[in-house]
Amino acid sequence: MLTAAAPKTIVNGRRLHRWAALALLVAASALLASAFVAGTPPDEEEFRYAVLTSWLHVRALSEGSYAFWTSLLGFGLPQPFVPNFWFHPLLPLLAVLEPSTWVRMLLVVHTIVGATGMWHLCRVLALRPMVRAICASTFLLAAPAMNYALTDAWPSHWIVWTSMPWLVLSLWRVLDGDSHDQWLCGTLLGLGTGLVIANANPAYAIVYGVLVAAAIVSRWRSVAERWRVLSVSALIALVISAPNAALIVSERGFFAPGLRLANNVSPLPLSAVWDVFLRPLSRSNFPWLDVVPGDGRTLFFGGPFAVLCLVACFQRGWHRRELVLGLAIALAFLFTALGPISLVSQRYQFRDPVILCAIPLAGIAAERGLQNARVRRLTAVLLVLQVAVLVLTAYPFLSRSWNADSLGTPWFRGATAAVPPVDILLSALERPDRVLYSPRVDRGVMNHTYLRSGLGVNGLAYRGVHLVNGWFKGVSADPIWPDERLFYARVAPPQALLESGVALDVLGIRYVLAERGETVAPDLRERAVTIPTAPELVLYENEDARAGAFIVDQEAVEIHAPPFSNCANDRLLCRDLSAVARLQPGRVADARSEGVIDVTFDRSEKPRTLVVTEMFRPAWVAIAGDDNLPTFAFLDSLLAVRVPGGTTSVHLAYRPRLLLGATVAAWAAIAGSLLAVVAVLIGSRRHAQAAGVP
Repeated sequence: MLTAAAPKTIVNGRRLHRWAALALLVAASALLASAFVAGTPPDEEEFRYAVLTSWLHVRALSEGSYAFWTSLLGFGLPQPFVPNFWFHPLLPLLAVLEPSTWVRMLLVVHTIVGATGMWHLCRVLALRPMVRAICASTFLLAAPAMNYALTDAWPSHWIVWTSMPWLVLSLWRVLDGDSHDQWLCGTLLGLGTGLVIANANPAYAIVYGVLVAAAIVSRWRSVAERWRVLSVSALIALVISAPNAALIVSERGFFAPGLRLANNVSPLPLSAVWDVFLRPLSRSNFPWLDVVPGDGRTLFFGGPFAVLCLVACFQRGWHRRELVLGLAIALAFLFTALGPISLVSQRYQFRDPVILCAIPLAGIAAERGLQNARVRRLTAVLLVLQVAVLVLTAYPFLSRSWNADSLGTPWFRGATAAVPPVDILLSALERPDRVLYSPRVDRGVMNHTYLRSGLGVNGLAYRGVHLVNGWFKGVSADPIWPDERLFYARVAPPQALLESGVALDVLGIRYVLAERGETVAPDLRERAVTIPTAPELVLYENEDARAGAFIVDQEAVEIHAPPFSNCANDRLLCRDLSAVARLQPGRVADARSEGVIDVTFDRSEKPRTLVVTEMFRPAWVAIAGDDNLPTFAFLDSLLAVRVPGGTTSVHLAYRPRLLLGATVAAWAAIAGSLLAVVAVLIGSRRHAQAAGVP
């Protein structure tokens, strides 16, 4: 017979159980957040593309424009790079925070998003608090977290991984909810999915298509009943994510026909299965992982949970067959050569949907086991072992984050040129003109040799420097320099350009940063500046560099500029521009903002050709007074305009119609979805008040 104190004891026990569960979840979240805040791996890849293009966009917005072009990189490039964070809710904070600080904040916020998302998803599965906490902690410390926190610092991938529990939860609410909630949840599903895809690497987002396929196959009756809601969700998601798709479609035609993506699509060997059980104590040994120090690309989420997941699979997920089918599909892609996945970054990334499906399946099996008296103790032992695995997992996070090389995120600061050596360099740049790295310095920058000195790839652009050298994702720079591979542009000026004073003059390159002992054009003047962390670097100034545009006689347009004899290609930077210099091009004055160039010059009654040292794209439009002027590619690369006699100024603007239309549609979809959600919530509240529901 229960005493009066028994119910109170039960209540206190449940409260203690809940607090212990929350403590475990908070500890796992804090551990992972510390890896993002305290230190980072030497991987600044997304600072070259996603973060930089987002920073440029915020800078343009602060000046009252929307940046579809930037003049700070190469000889001008389309924007945005892909991936980017143009539609992320935290983007406005980039206007007041340093990029490295903003990225750390982004990673921490999404860590919280992921933790709460998995907690609520497990709550819908009716799991007790401690099982929920173990599932959410496993989600935070599994292989994807090791990958994106300790080896590959890719915020765009972390956004997808941490958002997926919420998207799965929204999909379940649409498929399982009543008719009243369907449209609200469907709108939120479309809005969330669209924002995730828009702010992520599209190739990585495709990986999670296996979950969509699994839901359609396993829940086809529910899908058929709710096809209208799901169609609207899909339409919202597609429209919001359309700008990136529009840019990729537009840029695809500018890449050379023979270029391909350099992806490793080899399946994992069966030995990788052991990573699930032994990581972080051991790891499988297969060659393509050697490219990542510390081997973060593993299939790990804890051996005890792997056992529980298998139990759930044999029970067909206890009414969650979509998770079982999603797990099976992802495993097939991961361990076999099934399917053409050339658009996916790497085959190993199918590991993420595997783990995403496996964790809730393990939680379901654990909850069932704890309710069964025959296997309750065994289930409890497995859960205790899973917690022990999570404790062991803390070691790599702590050891790689809290060390002298990583503390203070030096790689992030170097990637954004936010270090004192760059301040010294900028003090010697008296004019905001183009800067070129010598071939030797360019190789050092690409190899991280000068990263601690603030010379990260594309890094000087964060300080407003017009940098010729660079590596760009999602766009092509082929007329200037051959693209590295499909959807990866590269600008690497050759030694021949470095030694040609004429070419440097015509292209408006005022500064050259070289290593001491490198041969440069004889008319360059060495500036008295020394970078303490890289004393071998020498800054030269080209006092004869022209402005960013010049004007020539109309009949002189068809000139021949042969390639340098010691250059490997025939693109602009490999061409001898002596013939252009002999035309004695007239000087002009130009004013630039993102995607807009205004050029003024002396009046002449003869027709002439205006050449702007920006990369030509058909989307450039030119206006003189009330007249639209035709644009074309000068030397197959630079923006040029045929100017009629009597003209003294030309206004040029970059207007990519497809991207403009997609962007307007995306913002309309976001605004419309938010308004629809607010309207539904207000209507539901009024309906409840009318019905007398508190």
